Amino acid sequence: MSVQRKPVHTYRSGQPYRPARGTLADRPRFEQYCPPSHSVVSGQPSATEFLRLIRRELKIQKYQPNSIKNYICQLRGFLRWYGNRPHLIKCEDVRCYLETLVDGGASSSQLSICLSAIRTAFDKMCMRDVTLGLVTPRRPRHKPVVLSPSEVTRIIEAAPTAVSRLAIGIMYAAGLRNSELCRLRVRDIDFDRQTISVRLGKGNSDRQVMLPHTFQDNLRFLCNQRLKSDYLFPSSIRGDKHLSPRTLQRWVKLAANLADIKKRVTPHTFRHAFA
Repeated sequence: MSVQRKPVHTYRSGQPYRPARGTLADRPRFEQYCPPSHSVVSGQPSATEFLRLIRRELKIQKYQPNSIKNYICQLRGFLRWYGNRPHLIKCEDVRCYLETLVDGGASSSQLSICLSAIRTAFDKMCMRDVTLGLVTPRRPRHKPVVLSPSEVTRIIEAAPTAVSRLAIGIMYAAGLRNSELCRLRVRDIDFDRQTISVRLGKGNSDRQVMLPHTFQDNLRFLCNQRLKSDYLFPSSIRGDKHLSPRTLQRWVKLAANLADIKKRVTPHTFRHAFA
């Protein structure tokens, strides 16, 4: 008589699921001390209790705040559509929900985030098989929008304020991401070594980039007005907080409109132009 084996959870590449844990957790993996049947949710919890336990586990495993927010939002929408207790969910329910999203016009990115949230919560954290056999949808590959040097100059010059001109200029000249620029502090600027230290960038890694010579005088003037621990671009509402990435997006959009640039320009567009 053949022995029934538990299905192996794998990605499209054939590799088994990575343990659900955060990249900042520098410790022996908790899974080493637990039997394979361990689940962070037990019993028959309600949808509200299930979301609370999953949120707590995501925080413990050092997921990024934005990832936690997106995952909980996707799970809440799925459970609201399902309309019953989470422990009754089966693979066919997940497929029906994804089909509903596709019929509603959801993009490949939205489907990927939704599937990742369900897979992390139910399969990785609760040891279920509700996404077994489901693969991440393929995303369309679009060519990035690249600005010419003259277009970049026009956008920087069209920025309405000196602070917005400096922010956009540094973002382009140093190849910084939106969130990396907003979180810059005065102590991260090293005029002697001509470098800018980027703390906890993508992948929670630090790196150093070159300090643009064009904006050094303005940077010195700005740094002299603030303490070393202060943000280089603080929020206009709360001085102890950094500039909101949404505010920087609005600055870029306004400057592009004033410069009469017909291309779709976002803060990440300057990173493509820098490359």
